Amino acid sequence: MKKLNRHKILSAACIAALPLLVVACLEFDGIIQPGRALTDSEIEVTAQLRVSPGEDGSGKVVFAVLAPKAWNLRDNATLYLTTKDYNAIQHQPEVVNEQLTLMPAEEKDPKNGLSWADSFMSVIGRGGNDPQTAMEWVVWRSSTTFIFDDKIEVDGQEVETADVHADVRIKMKTGAVPLTCELGYSYCYDKIGRA
Repeated sequence: MKKLNRHKILSAACIAALPLLVVACLEFDGIIQPGRALTDSEIEVTAQLRVSPGEDGSGKVVFAVLAPKAWNLRDNATLYLTTKDYNAIQHQPEVVNEQLTLMPAEEKDPKNGLSWADSFMSVIGRGGNDPQTAMEWVVWRSSTTFIFDDKIEVDGQEVETADVHADVRIKMKTGAVPLTCELGYSYCYDKIGRA
């Protein structure tokens, strides 16, 4: 039996899907992640989000990560959401380090009726990953319901709003087996869905 070298390196590249929805435009301003990671180690990734408000852009944030199944992100990842200018733009309280919760397996994407993980796989796929590497989308959501209206009332006047920015900080543990993969990230609102 071949002994695994603990210091073999994993290579990770980002595929950041830019979901575009009718009611609001959801984009990534950036993904900050290490270019390489050791096996059995913790890595931290920051996804920088930008939401351009729409007519009815409200709901809980659904955030998904594409990673090797061997990493078991359901048990080995923690995600935190922090808004940067939500109060200034939407006049709502800022959200600071809200821990996202795993999406229950029985909950379905309202656009296509698939489980959330299957919906992300169906719409985005597995990126450029080798078919021999078992990949999966793992999905979390916020407990806060966000309101991203394109117009709000301020001092009796209706005013257009600007983009809102937020960060999702992801702490995840890599697996014990060395492999090369492309990690993926995407997000949407729970009321609108991914498709």
